[in-house]
Amino acid sequence: MSGIKLASAGGTISLTGSNLTYVVVVAVIALGALGVAAVLVREVLANTEVVADAALNGLYPDKFPARVTITLKNGATFQETVLFPKGDPQDPLSAAELEAKFRDNVAAMLSPARADKLLRAIYALPEARNVDGMSALLHA
Repeated sequence: MSGIKLASAGGTISLTGSNLTYVVVVAVIALGALGVAAVLVREVLANTEVVADAALNGLYPDKFPARVTITLKNGATFQETVLFPKGDPQDPLSAAELEAKFRDNVAAMLSPARADKLLRAIYALPEARNVDGMSALLHA
């Protein structure tokens, strides 16, 4: 279990969780893919500190806790702790959240209309005789 502390002109953000290295790498890649200036990415990484949290470590592997603390320049802090990540069997995604996550994940590759068709094909899989229709949407 480790944590990340981000500092910027607006304050600091501390993140503590069980797989933050992955989250940070994905965030950096996403920022780059979105065209965010490399300078900003380097600035955030330069102000990132990884720390262990023994109390949260003690909850693992029964729970997968994470904590986010945001400290503003004026000293005000906001903190949220979760014991299970969203999407975990203990905190499942709703159907609407799952569909939104699907659309977000395919947005770079598929138009919204094609994403809708693929989603309908996925929902129809239990009754489908084969996966040809879904496969065609993935390869067209």
